[in-house]
Amino acid sequence: MTEASYMPMPQQFFDDNGNPLAGGSVYFYEPGTSTGKTVYSDSNGNTALSNPVILDSAGRASIWLNGYYKRVIKDANGVTIKTEDNLSSQHYQSVTSVEFVDQSDTPSYISTTQFSVSGNLASTYQVGRRIKATVTAGTLYGTITASSASSDPVITTVTVIWDSGSLDSGLSALSLGILTTSYPSIPIPNVLSKSANYTMSVTDHGKKVLLSSNAVSYNLLAANSVFNGFEVEFINIGANQMTANGTINGFANVTFLQYESAKIFSDGSNWYSLNMHNSEPVGTVKWWHKSANGTPQTLPWGWVEANGAALSDSESPLNGITLPAINNNGRFIRGSNTSGNTQANQNLAHNHILSGSSNFNDGVTLELSNSNENIYQVISGNGQFAANGSLGTVALSSGVGSYGRVIPSEMAATLSISNSGNTEARPDNISMVAIIKIK
Repeated sequence: MTEASYMPMPQQFFDDNGNPLAGGSVYFYEPGTSTGKTVYSDSNGNTALSNPVILDSAGRASIWLNGYYKRVIKDANGVTIKTEDNLSSQHYQSVTSVEFVDQSDTPSYISTTQFSVSGNLASTYQVGRRIKATVTAGTLYGTITASSASSDPVITTVTVIWDSGSLDSGLSALSLGILTTSYPSIPIPNVLSKSANYTMSVTDHGKKVLLSSNAVSYNLLAANSVFNGFEVEFINIGANQMTANGTINGFANVTFLQYESAKIFSDGSNWYSLNMHNSEPVGTVKWWHKSANGTPQTLPWGWVEANGAALSDSESPLNGITLPAINNNGRFIRGSNTSGNTQANQNLAHNHILSGSSNFNDGVTLELSNSNENIYQVISGNGQFAANGSLGTVALSSGVGSYGRVIPSEMAATLSISNSGNTEARPDNISMVAIIKIK
């Protein structure tokens, strides 16, 4: 069945004197040619009319069209009354069930990927729009990648990437897709499922590509071989690491683990992505439970272990630096206004300097150095304290606030408490592997 639309008025024809063209005839051809083209007696296109269509005694006929035509009207004697080219009923037809609309423009062949049409039609033959062309070998389908108009006389030159095949000098007709990326009439994008290594196609524009466990290589087209604004989204749904062969955001052959994805687009020269591994800035450090059973041992793209090694990666802005040795030295991380400053393990001695009357707890050991003879009053919390040296143990009466008088023959005006040891106070902890983002 062929969908047809009613031929625009008139359905009644007249001669130059305004008389009905009784017994006249109407011929229908392909636009710009003398090749006959079928017209119909019904909207479904089931019944073809004779060509020419013979008019009745009132100069009338019921004619249905499919696309564009050249029409030649003659009287009963075969004298041509009028010739009209690129006649179409597209303004009257329903296009809800067709994907391409025939164009009345006469195309001129330039090369296997280019043609021109008269007038400034760059906004009609817009970049990204799907197109159908009739050539010597048959019908081609493709996507417009460039469209520009020149002046004097004004012509529009159109460049197309064809799904298969190429233009030839037999180029005779064009049809444009009714879909646009802004206002699609049919739901897009659709999903492509690939179970093996896959190379991007020009027909993938606007689609989502699922790459399963056996698809470890996704090969990008050259960014300058697709039109400005071409975009596609892909995700690795397989357990194996996948490599996107090409350059995205300036990085070559980026790897993707399971469920990692990217939506990429071309500006006509390069591939870019707004969501490719960009959740953290370069230099971010995270903890990784590397030794947990079942943990994949491959880090995501752009991450390495913080093991103190010299980084050698020309794609990283950190190339050449020594990575922080967090894992090797079992370091804790502490807050600071700057990063990278380290402190070694230490067991530090410390002194408490007491002058005058000072409070201290039960059982503190005091080291009293000899000096001028003085009398000191030392206030104790509870119990007693021991004074090392010749003074021996000095007992204090119990009770908060009680005191004893220490009267050495010679002692310093300062009493010092020395307290150090070999044990380390460390809270409960669990070991993790530190990883750092390098690109």
